[in-house]
Amino acid sequence: MARPKQPLALSADQKAELDRRIKAPSSSIRAALRARIVLRAAEGINNAAIASELGTSRMTVGLWRSRFLDLGLPGLDDFERSGRPRALSDAKLQKMITEVVRPPAGRKRWSCRSMAKAVGVSASSVHRFWRENDLYAHRT
Repeated sequence: MARPKQPLALSADQKAELDRRIKAPSSSIRAALRARIVLRAAEGINNAAIASELGTSRMTVGLWRSRFLDLGLPGLDDFERSGRPRALSDAKLQKMITEVVRPPAGRKRWSCRSMAKAVGVSASSVHRFWRENDLYAHRT
């Protein structure tokens, strides 16, 4: 026999936000699934029924039910993941952004190598940063 579940009650604002997350075209599939799980759980449906209805596992349903009970709506968002910290300082990034449209004296535009030398980072870091931020030295 399954453990009894804690009752999950939603306020009108929470229900409206969950409905918005389901219907919004900008919502990810994950966010919509999490919102559907919580809405179905609030209706008193057990985890196994929700899992079979939504095509997911009971553990997934249990996870999002308990996260919502513990943290509310922010609990349905992804947590920060660990990883390597950013190597470039904010000052260097800001300098790359502002200087890309101001070529060095005697030149028409920056190259990755000349920008890297001026900022003090590698050319591949400059190239990656430009590509990620849609910055083009030849377009001002």
